[in-house]
Amino acid sequence: MYLNLSKNSIENVLVLKELPTLVQLNLSNNKITECLDFTLDLCNKDKKWSQGDTSIGSMLTNVNLGFNNISTLNSLAHHPFLEVLMLNNNNIVDINGLSSLKFLRVLDLSNNSIKTTIGLDSLQIQELNLSGNCIADLSLLDTCPKLSSLDVSNNNIRTLSPLLKCGQLMWLNASNNQIELIRQCDFLSELNWLNTLLLSGNPCSLKQFYRRRVIGKLPKLFKLDASDVTPEEKIETANLLGGELSDVQGRKTIFHK
Repeated sequence: MYLNLSKNSIENVLVLKELPTLVQLNLSNNKITECLDFTLDLCNKDKKWSQGDTSIGSMLTNVNLGFNNISTLNSLAHHPFLEVLMLNNNNIVDINGLSSLKFLRVLDLSNNSIKTTIGLDSLQIQELNLSGNCIADLSLLDTCPKLSSLDVSNNNIRTLSPLLKCGQLMWLNASNNQIELIRQCDFLSELNWLNTLLLSGNPCSLKQFYRRRVIGKLPKLFKLDASDVTPEEKIETANLLGGELSDVQGRKTIFHK
């Protein structure tokens, strides 16, 4: 049920079709070029045989294929129960073959050569890591209704507008991109569950009163970049930009008196 073959020189895993009860598989740090290209016997109305009722196909739920030589993703429909799929540090250019994975919750595609999010639309993923790619546009991520954790750091992103409808988003790392305007945070203002935001390494993080201005737009944040958002910061932000916590009006009243 649990197989760890990491840190070897494996190139081909077709023999795994002989393990019908395999649930968790670690093939990281090998020389594999194809993603789960083995198919297990499946008994259905189109393919029936004596005692074939025990052949229910792949039972894989957790797979780690990080640090291999995979360049293309073919359909993974023959592994329908996948919940966790780690494909970090490969040579993947396009995202394909994931649309049939209805149970996929965690997907790591970091440190590849991906340029577009096409292929991720309508997936039920909760945690997505796309850091270290060549992505400039986050379009289609708003079609992932359960997305709660997103890492798109170290890409070429200029706008956060596609995240406007990601209502379940709680954690966002967009550091080290090309975001120039602090007002890009306006696109996140309706995300009621967002509590952690990382924007350091963007041109906007060098602007005057950067932290105060971001906190002013996103007052529900618990953490911004490397440090927590303190109550003192919230008060200072309110006094600088105005708001419910501001005591500026009170000071004016006292001054006039």
